[in-house]
Amino acid sequence: MVYQVYLNWIGNQYDGRELLVFPNRQYADEFYNRCITTNTSTNPLTDVVRYSPQFWSFHMENESRPFYFIQTNAKDLIPTVMAARISGYDNNHATGAMPIIHTDSTSNTEYKSGKSYYIRTKATPHLYWFHDTSTSHIQLDSIKRTKFQFDRQNSGSTSPTDVLLVLERKDHVRLTALSASGNTEVGVCNSHVTTSAKSFEFTFGSFYNGDLGVDWAFKSNGFVTYQVNYSGEEWEIVS
Repeated sequence: MVYQVYLNWIGNQYDGRELLVFPNRQYADEFYNRCITTNTSTNPLTDVVRYSPQFWSFHMENESRPFYFIQTNAKDLIPTVMAARISGYDNNHATGAMPIIHTDSTSNTEYKSGKSYYIRTKATPHLYWFHDTSTSHIQLDSIKRTKFQFDRQNSGSTSPTDVLLVLERKDHVRLTALSASGNTEVGVCNSHVTTSAKSFEFTFGSFYNGDLGVDWAFKSNGFVTYQVNYSGEEWEIVS
């Protein structure tokens, strides 16, 4: 299933809008970060405003700003992004009516450093990460009981755009299990994800590439594992 984003034009309501198409959400988030962090005087897109993961806007007086941005500043992204004009006011300025795009349970969830989320398996979305304080392990449970805070670990440099960035696969993040009795950093010990080990830097991509999985050998509701070949899962991060 491809991932689609509405791109609304501000300043030129006559010619239409654009629909961006990506292989999945991760590519869309990475494209957005590239737009707002590429400081250039040649075909910039730093003015993109993200109202939700699938609805962005930017100022447009002339056509094809996304096309020229990619051609000039992001040629490496050509294989993973498509742009099509939609919904103009006459037949000369658009290719068709506004399409309905696919959404899912993560469509209104922005992935930001410092924010907290529930984590569940994509294959069995009724099972969520749960911090079992009696064993210190992160395991699965059918009740949304534990939120996890994601904190990006950067090189120490900061810029004004940092607050606008969304988490992407290459980012290194530390996780904290949140609870009323106290917050606990999440680490890895003997391939199990646990709070008994020192804090660990995961990549955000670990939630999509199979690094994180489930070991059902010790407990009926499973222990979350890290880099165990036979147990890899894809996860959904939800509010």
